[in-house]
Amino acid sequence: MSQPGWYGDVLRDLGGGDAGQAEPAGWPALLNPAMEADTATLPAVGRARPLAAEPTPPPDPAAAARAVRALTGRHPRGEPPARAALRVARRLLGARATAEAHAIAGDLGRVTQPVTTCRRILVAGVAGGSGATTLAALLALAFAGHRRDRVLALDATAGAGSLSFRLGSALHWSYPDLIRSGLDGAAKVVGAGERLGVLDRPAGVALDDFWTAGSWIARYYAVSVLDGGAEGATDPRYLAHPHSLVLAVPATVDGVRAALTWLDRTGPEVAGRTVPVLVGHAPVHGLRDGPALRALCAGTPAVALEYDRSLATGAPLWPKRLGLPTVDAVLRIAGLALTIACGGRS
Repeated sequence: MSQPGWYGDVLRDLGGGDAGQAEPAGWPALLNPAMEADTATLPAVGRARPLAAEPTPPPDPAAAARAVRALTGRHPRGEPPARAALRVARRLLGARATAEAHAIAGDLGRVTQPVTTCRRILVAGVAGGSGATTLAALLALAFAGHRRDRVLALDATAGAGSLSFRLGSALHWSYPDLIRSGLDGAAKVVGAGERLGVLDRPAGVALDDFWTAGSWIARYYAVSVLDGGAEGATDPRYLAHPHSLVLAVPATVDGVRAALTWLDRTGPEVAGRTVPVLVGHAPVHGLRDGPALRALCAGTPAVALEYDRSLATGAPLWPKRLGLPTVDAVLRIAGLALTIACGGRS
């Protein structure tokens, strides 16, 4: 089954799991438990090996039938235990694949939902280097790749952002040209523009002036993604404009601590429209994703964006090079953020 947009162009990479690191003191609920050797399974030193294998008791057909009946809810009707176990495994795998397909379809439906006016989504980080710019670029690509209307990406950082670099193939707006053309000139350029546009905030331009210039062209777009960086989570001028907020949280103990502190200090109105995203910057980290995501959930489900080699290079993003787990996570984040921006519940 092929999916519309850039989701269907991504190939699935089969990767193995990563072992957890050592558990720091003080965070037993979020860190991976240490592996302990099972001394009972180790052979005894100096024990002689028998010449013949010890006879094993034959399997109990009644016990196998009870196990199959407990899994399937019915009698195996004379099936061999191996065949019955294979049938149960196929049923479980098929149910899981069906659930994943329904989840992907739901995320795509939320990403492509109709909007009345431009919905503004702010992406901010709890600290510098949290991955807010990468996350903003991924969201802009997801919206532009699946929606039929236009998407605008705004780099609102203080003149040192790299959002336009990460979106290399998008239409790049020039802030001086936009100011000279004015509102009427912007309308003519937008009509002939591409589906995804990027506007950077030059160094020395006040944030209020940048919001004014961005609003001239934002009215011609359906969704606008704002990259606020680390200042977006602390400056009230950033938090007053967006309809929803995506908070980039590094997948570290200190990152989760900083995010929990921010969610506790901010008001319930802002926390209620915030989607926390646990961003993995390394293939192995010491956090347990389940407890960390449950701790970050403040009325809106938190999402984990695992480590992806194509994101770690810092080069312009190409959707075809992203792993399928990354695509699934980005679609879920985009769907949740847009649903909240439209006034719905996640």
